[in-house]
Amino acid sequence: MGLQSLSYRYDANPAKEDMEELMKHFKIHKDIYNKALETLNKSDE
Repeated sequence: MGLQSLSYRYDANPAKEDMEELMKHFKIHKDIYNKALETLNKSDE
């Protein structure tokens, strides 16, 4: 028996206030990811 993969796609149309909040959260997570990556790269040196 093979593996099956299911995926769903939803279109999101957030209100302007919600989009601003989402963008703030994305920026925070991006900054945390980049800092962790920088720290890992420095530890390899």
